[in-house]
This record gives sequence, structure tokens and C-alpha cells, in this order.
Amino acid sequence: MFISEPTPVVDDTRVWFITSTGGMVCADHNGKQLWSRPFEVDPLHNAQFNQPMLVDGKLVQVAVKEALADTTKLSKNSGKGPWSYLQASDPATGKLVWTAEIASSVFSTPGYGKLRDQWFVFHGRGGPHNVPETPYGFTLTSLV
Repeated sequence: MFISEPTPVVDDTRVWFITSTGGMVCADHNGKQLWSRPFEVDPLHNAQFNQPMLVDGKLVQVAVKEALADTTKLSKNSGKGPWSYLQASDPATGKLVWTAEIASSVFSTPGYGKLRDQWFVFHGRGGPHNVPETPYGFTLTSLV
């Protein structure tokens, strides 16, 4: 059994959700699991509370880009560690398509929209504990 932390995303045949353990699952409307993909989970930064979005044929979520080998040496204000990034996956397979270059705050909920016929995700960056997403503020990331 899976527990979905944020609101799932649904289309005509499938549902995608982030689990409470920080992974993504895709199921059909009868509950049959079609695929799953674990995320790297870190005690300080994880994606388990971020709502996925289905935008322009891509499944977009915030997830940790890479694991940190030894998280025991980190303090809340260390400025080191795995950071969260927008990522896009193929909705049919869960295969990662791209990861954004600019980090995204794990504590912000991204939104999406079109600007001149181009899809973008609007997301926050920065925070009070020496994070690398500077300058603090907001970013528009293209979904091309």
C-alpha cells in the first residue's frame, strides 16, 4: 500500500503520485501499479511533499538531484548536501528526461503556464540555511 503525501496527478488512464518515502508511482485507475521510481531521500531535503505536475506531455516534479555519500556530517546550516531540482519524466515509463540546472526550494510548490506558446514552470529558490539557490527569489524554467 502506498501513501501519497501531496495531491496525485490524474489523466484519462493513469494516476501518478509521490509516496511518503520519497518515490514516484504510476498506477492505472484500477490501482494496478504500472511503474515506480525511488528518489534519493536525504534527511534534510527530500521530495516527498512536492506535488507532481503533468505538463505538455511531461511529468514534472521536484526531486533531489544526487545523493550525498555521508549525510552524518551535515548540519542544518552547512550549505552542503544534495539539493532539490525540477525534473521531468516520461509519464508512460517514469524514465528521467531532464533535470534543471538551477536548484529549486523543496519548500515551494511550483506552478506552470505558457508564455508566448512556451511552457514554463515557476518555482522558488533560496532559504535561510545557506542553500545554493541564489539569488533568492523565483525562476521560470522552460520545459523544452
